[in-house]
Amino acid sequence: MFKTECHDLHPFQIIPGGQGLAPSLARPMAARTAPPQAPEPSPEARARAADMVALYALSLLRETPFDTLARSDRATIAPGLPSLDHAALRAEVAHAVESELPTTGDLFARITGGPAHRLSSLWGASAPDREVANGGTLPPPSDDAPISQWLRWCRHRHGAALALPGRPRAALPASAADLARRVAQRGVLQPVIVAALARFSQGATPRIGPPQLVLRLLSELSERIAARAARSSSPAGPRPGLLAGELALLASGESASSMPDGAMATGVLTELTRRVPRLLAQLVAVNDARPFGGTVVRRDGERCTGWCPVVLARNLCMPPLLTASGPMHPGTLRTAPFQAAALAAALRTWLPHDEEAGAELDRLVRDVALATAAPGGLWPHEIAQQVETGADVGRRAALEALIGLDAEAGPDALPQVALSSV
Repeated sequence: MFKTECHDLHPFQIIPGGQGLAPSLARPMAARTAPPQAPEPSPEARARAADMVALYALSLLRETPFDTLARSDRATIAPGLPSLDHAALRAEVAHAVESELPTTGDLFARITGGPAHRLSSLWGASAPDREVANGGTLPPPSDDAPISQWLRWCRHRHGAALALPGRPRAALPASAADLARRVAQRGVLQPVIVAALARFSQGATPRIGPPQLVLRLLSELSERIAARAARSSSPAGPRPGLLAGELALLASGESASSMPDGAMATGVLTELTRRVPRLLAQLVAVNDARPFGGTVVRRDGERCTGWCPVVLARNLCMPPLLTASGPMHPGTLRTAPFQAAALAAALRTWLPHDEEAGAELDRLVRDVALATAAPGGLWPHEIAQQVETGADVGRRAALEALIGLDAEAGPDALPQVALSSV
């Protein structure tokens, strides 16, 4: 050690010795205490991890066109990043969710709860989109108005019109993200009305009266469902985006004790790290490639735009689904599957559908379910439950209308649709 004569110039005491290793460092490496092992994930954590795997995979594939997913094993997930081998990713996801996923359509079906996904042709049966007149408040024609007036009303009130032979048609949604943008912009009633118009053009005769009545009842039922949905409570339990944020914090070194459900989130992260390391690496790469900033929410709930002082070592947050006006809120379409299933079930009750027409209507409902899942706002089991409950409510509403509707009652014979389960 240095020897100095200037002891009065500093308050430090010189300690003799100091030439050897500290006792803890002198011990062999094998004798040191090993870091504690993470506890085995609970069944709840495993189930939640399987859902996160499916939603994470969708967030990586949602911008890739359906055609590309069907004919190629490579997918572009973000500008500047290498293309993704989605066949290998799907194999990893299949192992994680313990299910066969031979195609990407099967992966999407794991989220929507239906058969392998196949885009409905009803999206292409519509005339090109046009802006809705009067902000969508145009009143319906009178009951005895000719069908031509009702067709104009459907076009101006709901933006719904059947494409004429030889005339331009609306473009099919190119991807799952495109589906979400279409449903968010146009709603679920528009394609259902197009489905009704397509059946009218094929000569189908309504069971409940003239075509005008079917169009009015669909619009009435849609408004009642939407009104109830606006008053309904938010889904119970933590949202996928919140859990994803907790996973990002845990993966970046945050303590689980700082989170209300830190033990469960730790179990989910353990399960994901063990089963889908490739998916997590791709997710981190996508988030790292995004421009820093955007919209975040402070702990007190206030919106904070622009710079954020948090840097995550491994960003496992759900990538935002971008639209022309900014990121789509994950809860934008939170009741869309219920509405689509209810309207489709009512239409099938009021208007006969052959096997192929009914299959297209079913695909339309599953399209809306996939669109809802794309921004990551609902869990897969919640989406499947909405489809099942919505179909039941729609059938009951349509049957009660068939039984109770008469010339005096008009659309008031429609029952009040309960949305308390949504």
